Amino acid sequence: MYSVNTTIVDATGNMEVVFFNESIQALLNIACKDMVTKHADSTNPRVVPQQLRSAIDKPSLLHVTLKNDGKLVVKNASGITTTTSDQPTGNLPRTSTFTPTTPAPKSSTSKRPLEESPGKEDETSIDNNDLEEQRERELIEENIKKTFL
Repeated sequence: MYSVNTTIVDATGNMEVVFFNESIQALLNIACKDMVTKHADSTNPRVVPQQLRSAIDKPSLLHVTLKNDGKLVVKNASGITTTTSDQPTGNLPRTSTFTPTTPAPKSSTSKRPLEESPGKEDETSIDNNDLEEQRERELIEENIKKTFL
């Protein structure tokens, strides 16, 4: 299976991707095998074939998939045809960030007293429960010591 490894650059940054036959065929109208065997420089793989260079600065729609091994694969590609007046000049603008609206303030800022909180137990009953548990543990420890000593 033939593939073409290349770097895609746009106004938002760049990424290393792999093109397989379907995406090269859709974008450049040439089989990936022909691109690699007939048009690539066999002595220097860094030399970009003319067919691939022809896609530079031409808007394209690429469907990229992230594989489990971390590689980005172009699954499908298509050139975008626009008239000269529709084509942007220079760098494409970065996408604007979405600023969320601030929610309306709460209608009441006062808090209810702690005594009225549902499920709130009396602090002395909690302390008494803790003391009873502590006494019970101490009695168990004393019985264990008496038994084994």
